[in-house]
Amino acid sequence: MFTIPQIRIKNSLTSNEMVILKSIALGLGCDTIIKLLELSERNYQSICQSIYTKLGVGNSFAAVQLAFKNGLLQEKEYTSEKIKGLALEFATKNIDRL
Repeated sequence: MFTIPQIRIKNSLTSNEMVILKSIALGLGCDTIIKLLELSERNYQSICQSIYTKLGVGNSFAAVQLAFKNGLLQEKEYTSEKIKGLALEFATKNIDRL
């Protein structure tokens, strides 16, 4: 399997693409990501397709797998304590909407 060098991948993904890729890696579903990031479904699908194209994969599972393999995502970034902290921070900022 041909893989794109890590540096080129990292430089080619936008910040929105990285946020979505990290969200997918956390196990969040598309509906949750769309709601949290306040995206339209069409915009979300477009960003995902861009991620898949840039990484040379066909789905989110392969994208996350390749991102970990190439060091684009680090497993240590995703600890349960960090997830809880981010969820609490988000809930606190958006309590009125929730």
